[in-house]
Amino acid sequence: MIPFKELKIAVIGDEDLLGGLRLAGIREYYPIANDHDKRENVRKALEELVKKSDTGIIVMPEDYLGYAEDIVSRVKKGNTATPVIVEVPSKSGTAYQDIPGYYGTFMRKFLGFNVEL
Repeated sequence: MIPFKELKIAVIGDEDLLGGLRLAGIREYYPIANDHDKRENVRKALEELVKKSDTGIIVMPEDYLGYAEDIVSRVKKGNTATPVIVEVPSKSGTAYQDIPGYYGTFMRKFLGFNVEL
C-alpha cells in the first residue's frame, strides 16, 4: 500500500472547476466537455482513477454522480480506505439543503470524529 502522504488528489470536471483546482495545485485532472459523450467520458475517467493505486481523493461535481452511480456505490462499499470520492456542488447548485451539515457528516464518516473550523 502506498503511504498516505504520496496519494494524489484528482479532479473530474468542467474547465471552470479544473481551472480553480489547478491553481490550488492539483496536477491530475480529467476535463469533461459538454458534448454527447459526457456520460461515457465521466465513467471512463472515474474507472481509470479508481484503478490507479496512487489515487487518494477524487473530486467531482455532484451532478456527475448520475452518470456513474454504480461505480461510486462500488467504491464506497469497498473495503479500502482509498479512493475517497468527494462530491462538490455544481454550477447549477446543490441538492443538499445544509451544506456544512453534509460535509460534517462526510468527514465524521471517513475520519471517525468531528472537524470544526
